[in-house]
Amino acid sequence: MPSQRSSFVDIDSQLIIDPPSQNVRGAVLNQLDLISKATKADIFLLMPKQPDIETASFHGNIDTGMDPRLRCAIYGDLETMEHAKTRVLIMIDQIVSCLFLSFSLSLSPCLCLYLCPTDMTRLAHPANPMPLQLKRSVDTMKLELTMHTLICGRGRKNIKMIESATGTAIYFPPPFPRLFGYTPHGAQRRPDDLVYITGENPENILRAKQRLHDLVMSTKVFVKPVMVTDTKLDAILLERLDKVRKIIENNGSYILLPPLGVQRGVVRVQGTDVLHVERTVRELMQLVSQLQPLTSAHMLTTNPYRLASSTVLRGSSPIQTRHNAHPRLPMSVPCSLTSASTRALKSASRN
Repeated sequence: MPSQRSSFVDIDSQLIIDPPSQNVRGAVLNQLDLISKATKADIFLLMPKQPDIETASFHGNIDTGMDPRLRCAIYGDLETMEHAKTRVLIMIDQIVSCLFLSFSLSLSPCLCLYLCPTDMTRLAHPANPMPLQLKRSVDTMKLELTMHTLICGRGRKNIKMIESATGTAIYFPPPFPRLFGYTPHGAQRRPDDLVYITGENPENILRAKQRLHDLVMSTKVFVKPVMVTDTKLDAILLERLDKVRKIIENNGSYILLPPLGVQRGVVRVQGTDVLHVERTVRELMQLVSQLQPLTSAHMLTTNPYRLASSTVLRGSSPIQTRHNAHPRLPMSVPCSLTSASTRALKSASRN
């Protein structure tokens, strides 16, 4: 089972709090329950974060004001957390204003982002003072996974331009799915190539789709294979995956990683420009060089004589190879023996 991750989404309290009762609206709680059941993520709605007076006074900026936003905490493995977070953000997109809670009825069935019939009846009831307004639309689009970060550009500049021009919000899936081979029992995984798009109307979403399609058709891809030690590659998947994601997002490139434990030390780096590919390779190799070879204590206890041979086979420097060939003698011993033998020969020649 992969390590658990957490993420927080800030929500304006006026959007989900019912003013008369000062409680969270039942439709929001039901929606969060639906998301949790579909993704198998643990979702908690927390009160506003209290100000940390000790830390603020230490840094010299004391601000006793409390952030009025509620916090939605999401826990799960990497894919589960990302999937649930995307659905929560789409739910927030359905909120019209600080006094009106609205959810689009034209959602795709695969999103499972709909209200239960009881909540729909309650919201649409004439006696309910909170009217149901249908503003935000949600649609999906399929794009090749390896093209996502390429068309986003460096720092997502291309996507930001499309979102600003069309008035939409575009949600891409995580860039490294199915690496750990784990899926919670009964969870609905998000398809690797499925992109969610929300907008004020279907026309804006259609414009965003067309721009994404044009971006894909005009993109040229440069590919370069890179050799990485399989043990270090597994260490990157377990410990440094977030840094790899930051590398590809900053460079507008993509690194195709093998699943954990496959023992295939070849990764594919691709980008829209040779310079972006070379920069990605350089930063990836810098990340790899920071990792130590995985020489476990179990290897030393089962076969203590394997260390020297394995170190030589890894291609260590000549100095390290000579040192490992005589593990009982320190590096300074041969030099001291040489100087002592020289003095003995000089004294013998004088006599």
